[in-house]
Amino acid sequence: MTTDNRSKKIGHKKEAFAVLFILIVVLSLLYYGNPSVLPFMSFRDSDVLSIITSLFVMAIFMERSVQAILIPVRTPDRKKIEQALMALKQEVQEDASKLSQLVVKEQELANYRLETAKCALWISFLFGLIISLVGVRTLAGLVDVASLADSDIHRTMFSFVDIVLTGGVIAGGSAAIDKIGRKISENMKLTSAADLDSDAAPVKKQ
Repeated sequence: MTTDNRSKKIGHKKEAFAVLFILIVVLSLLYYGNPSVLPFMSFRDSDVLSIITSLFVMAIFMERSVQAILIPVRTPDRKKIEQALMALKQEVQEDASKLSQLVVKEQELANYRLETAKCALWISFLFGLIISLVGVRTLAGLVDVASLADSDIHRTMFSFVDIVLTGGVIAGGSAAIDKIGRKISENMKLTSAADLDSDAAPVKKQ
């Protein structure tokens, strides 16, 4: 058996054990927590748009905060790499033997940007969890939370899922939330005030 096949086999086993572990955890929570089915509340179109708008605003604030944190921390080193890359590009025009150094420097810049993106994602997720812990939730506005009053475990499980889900949505950024809002609007045929105004606008006489 080759090394690649052995690595793939080990990887498949790890994935199988991970799925099995998740299923066991879910089954255990279902058995010991005994969660009941949560009924959805009757909500209007404006309620859905209100939730999406709130998440969108939170995501915009979060993005600006992440930029304020990462720019002074990550930008100076990135500028140094970019300056060294520009200098190497000029040197390669005169000495082609430095082409390998240019490739290495370009890879270094790509890796640095990737690390910055990872840092931004983790910080965004952390901010999203904190915002959700404060009280900005998604599922809580859609289901009847009053039915959770008799079960502490169920209430804790629901709050945990709601916090993680909301934090993940906010971490996705305003662009992702905007796509979610547009998709919901298309499927539910929601119209904004601007659309209503444009539809109601009088036709000009010829």
